[in-house]
Parts: sequence; structure tokens; C-alpha cells
Amino acid sequence: MDQIFVLKSVKQSLERVLVGTTEPSVGFLLGQEHRDGIQIVGCCRCTKPLIDEIEEVSLYYPGGIKVYGIFYSSATPPGGENVNKACSKLLHQDLVDKIDSESILLCHSKMNTERVSTDSFYWYSIEERTPKLAEVEWRDEPKETITLRLQANIPLAFEYMLSNRAFEDFVSQFLELQDKIRSDVTAFHIDDTNILLYDKPPKESSIIAITDDTACEKLYDYIQTEDDENTSKKHRNKSVIKVSLLTAVTGYQAVGRTIDCSPIIHHEHSDFENISSDLPLDVLVCVDPNMPVGNLAKLFVGSVCHQLVAMEKCLFHFHKEDKEFLVPQPHHFKPAGLDHFITTLYPQGLSEKRLEPVRRTLNQKFSLSLDVPLFRRMNAYNFPEDNDTAGYLHNVHVGLPPSGVKEGTQYLVQGRYSYHHYMQDRFDDNHWGCAYRSLQTVVSWFRLQGYTDQPVPTHRAIQQALVDIKDKEASFVGSRKWIGSMEVSYVLDRLLEVQCKIMFVQSGADLANKGRELAMHFSIQGTPIMIGGGVLAHTILGVDFNDITGDLKFLILDPHYTGAEDLKIIQDKGWCGWKDTSFWDKNAYYNLCLPQRPKMI
Repeated sequence: MDQIFVLKSVKQSLERVLVGTTEPSVGFLLGQEHRDGIQIVGCCRCTKPLIDEIEEVSLYYPGGIKVYGIFYSSATPPGGENVNKACSKLLHQDLVDKIDSESILLCHSKMNTERVSTDSFYWYSIEERTPKLAEVEWRDEPKETITLRLQANIPLAFEYMLSNRAFEDFVSQFLELQDKIRSDVTAFHIDDTNILLYDKPPKESSIIAITDDTACEKLYDYIQTEDDENTSKKHRNKSVIKVSLLTAVTGYQAVGRTIDCSPIIHHEHSDFENISSDLPLDVLVCVDPNMPVGNLAKLFVGSVCHQLVAMEKCLFHFHKEDKEFLVPQPHHFKPAGLDHFITTLYPQGLSEKRLEPVRRTLNQKFSLSLDVPLFRRMNAYNFPEDNDTAGYLHNVHVGLPPSGVKEGTQYLVQGRYSYHHYMQDRFDDNHWGCAYRSLQTVVSWFRLQGYTDQPVPTHRAIQQALVDIKDKEASFVGSRKWIGSMEVSYVLDRLLEVQCKIMFVQSGADLANKGRELAMHFSIQGTPIMIGGGVLAHTILGVDFNDITGDLKFLILDPHYTGAEDLKIIQDKGWCGWKDTSFWDKNAYYNLCLPQRPKMI
């Protein structure tokens, strides 16, 4: 039997589902084949019969990840005889056929136990109908994988009949698209190379340029881009490999798929609509670097067909509710605590509020918190090629040297933010707009974590919000007047419905005593802190704190920077960096605005 590596993140997810419960739970174990064994990268809870959910599960995961087993809890403790009894109930032949493996991995936990151990895992032989304790090793970090991403627009056109045959053409068009993807007219082009991959190789191959047994990690050696001279090989080997979908329109393959009979005209009187649109495919495949390139095309065929099935389901489901066809848009997510991508489809134009039941189901399925947004559109994974940052730098603290606090613990902002500072957006706010810019950074955090889809407010919008709540006179709009921490809290409440706590210190020296409180804020809330008062405003992104000695440093983002978006200058010149307690003015008071996360999904 293969060696099994189970990620610690999977162990934690299993324990959230299995440990301490008094009700039976069941779901799938998903993994990835590597040269030295199988890595279990995720688990997915099931609320319906397993045979009904196994197809659905495959729609969420990248190609290269598949179901390797089942986890379940019961009133009986783990053991060979109990595993046998459970398998006779769980492993119906239809399910075994879908898993398509000689042995199935099982994780059996007794209800209301304290933990999941390596002794909880068994290999169950389908042929011998016997369980055997699996050789399992916990892993802190996932093994290295290569991610390939295919994006394409596929035209879809069908007749929607306004009768009891409404979806006949709809269904047949999706079946035809899948048939086309599986045929020999389809090829996959590795972008910026001369490599074509076929699931069904043509008789006359023109530009394949690589052998089937070549390791996937060698693909990077064939990629040539305009910025190769400025990009290290190590960096390129960590990037996502882009893939294009090609369809032959000439040659024997294309001719073989044409109609070989005379045209037939079918005339029918009925009411119908012509629907046409482009389906925006966005497919991921994640593989072991040592996997042969020859296996990739089959994975892409399966993954593209899975996404087409998901699109068909999405179109059909939301048409029943909205009576219109909304184009399904794929979104990839990688929530904190999970070591794999999850892909789901949302209809374009549908509000986040309407999608809340879908998100709730996802959070429950993957054993995630039900009061944090994890699957909103703004939570989608940020691929470098998608980096639509509108010119703003994100997370400029990443890559800074250590703070210098001996045996300290860092408590940092959780998630992503954009850096807003003086003179951005072609707007001159030098000497007066620092608190506005700090507020913009805070709002960007709430946007990028999915708490709001409101845009980052301009100075004028901030001023108007304060006028609207009657904190300022109408003449304040368009002025160059300062705002402080209290005004920042008012605007967050007005525009985002975000509540804030205000921490007051009489002197900058008193901030040296606030390490524990600030550490707790970043641990629980994780939001950037705006600090102002009698002096200039800044943003606190974290603290490094030794709770024994009291040593403390602050991670400061300075909105007074007036230069270009140059990360090296920003870090080297201290516009974002660690500051000790002497950074704060001992002769000035400070108000700290600590935004609180709303509970939402």
C-alpha cells in the first residue's frame, strides 16, 4: 500500500467535524499522488448519500486532486471489525466504481473523542473486503506542486423552448461541448512555448516538442517570455503555468467531425428564445512536479468537462429562480486553513446577498467558520496575472527584516490591504490628508477580505459622509481640513457599517504599555489600526511583543510618503517598517481606532 501523508490542516478540519460530536458524520478524503506516496490535502463533509455527492465534490477541486477515501464517525471505536461493518454500509458498488481504486482509504473516529490519530486510518481492499491499518504520517506543509491554469471562452448557443421541452437543446449543447473536448480536435497549448498536448494524439503531430515521459517541472525550461532576463529561474519555477485551449478547424480530425449527409430541414411552429453567450472557462490543474507531461492532457480534459457540468448546473439552478440565463463565472478560493484551491461558480450580476445560501453551504462543506466571509467574489485567490490593483501596492510589509525584539511574538494584520498615501490618484493632499489615506487603507482591507463591495472612498466621499451624519458643516466638503480617529470611526460606520473601538492614551510613552491589548486585537480582529490624535496619523499593521520582558515594536505604515509605487524604496526608507516606542511623541496624546470585524458570511 502507498505511504499516506496527511496535512495538519486536514487533521484540524477532520477534528472540527469528528471530534466532540454526538452525531455521526461522513465525507470524502481528497488527495494527490506524489512520487513517494499519496498526500491527503483536503476533506469534504457530506450531508447527502455519498453516491449523490461524489460527482459534486469533483467540481470543486482542481484536476490532479481526487477522492481517495472516506472519513466517518460512529458510536464504535476504530478497529478492523468495526471498519468492516461500516464499509458494508458505506461502500456500495456504485460508489466503489466512482472512486475507481483497488483500495479505499478510511478515517474512522469514535464520536465524542478528543482527537484524530494516525491509528484512525485504514486501507480497505475492495477485492479482499478487508481493512488494514494504513501507514500515515502527518505533514506541516504540503509537498511542492505545479499549478497550471487554463482560461478560455467557449461559445454557447441554444434554443430555449417556451414549453415542456424547454431545456432539450440546452442539455444537448452542453453534451456536445463535452464530447468536443474529449475528441481528437482538442489540444492544449502551454503558453509561451511550442508545446501542444493531446489526450488523443493526431496521426501527424506538428509542434509537440516534448516527450510524454518528461517531468512536468521541466515545462518551465521551455517557457520564454519578454521579461525572462529580469526574472530568476527560481521565481519562474514557482509561477502558475498558463495554458490555452485549441480546437482544430482543418485536417482529418476536423473533417471527421463534420456531418456526412445531406442537409436536413426540420420546420416546427413553437415559441422559443435564441440564447447565445460565451462561457468563461477558468480551470486549474495541480500536479506533482515529477508527474509525466503525458498525463496532463487527460487531466485537462476531465477538468474542463467537470467545469462545463458545473456551468450547466449553475445556469439551470439560477434560471429556475430568476427566469433568466446568467453567465456563470468561475472563482478560485484558497481560504486560510486550507492547503488547496476550491473553485465555485457564481452567476454574473447576482448580488452577494443572493449568493449567501451558496456560501453557507461551502463553509459547512469544508468545515469553515460561519461568521467570516471566505467565498465572496472579493475573497477570490489573487493570481499574479490577475493582479488588478489599480496601481496600488498590496501588503507592503511582506519581506521586511525582523523587528529585533528578542523572543517576541509577531501579531500582524490578517489578510490583504492596499497602501494608500499622499499624492496618489493624482490628488494633492500633502500636509493634510494622512488620516484620509489611513482610512482608505483600512477600507481596502475590508474590501479585500470580502466584507464589502463598496469602493475605497475618495477624500470628498469621506467628507460627505461626515456631513451626512451631521458631524461636519456642508462647507467641509471640498476643504483641506484634517480628520482624526473619531471621524475615521464615524465614516467606517456610515459607509461600511463597521463598528470601532477607540483606545485613548494621554502620552505617546503610554503606548509602551499597550502591547498585550494590541496583540489581542491583531489575534482576534486582524484589522489595520488607524492612530491619530495631537500629531500626524499613521496605520499600525502589527506588533512584535515579548509578554515576559514587555519589549514591544510597532509595524507602521506611513501615509506621508509622496513617491512612486516602489516597494524597495518604501521598505528601505522606512515608510513601512518596525518602530520602537520612541517613535511616538511623549508630549502628544493619541487616539487609536480599532475596527471590529462584522459577523457575516
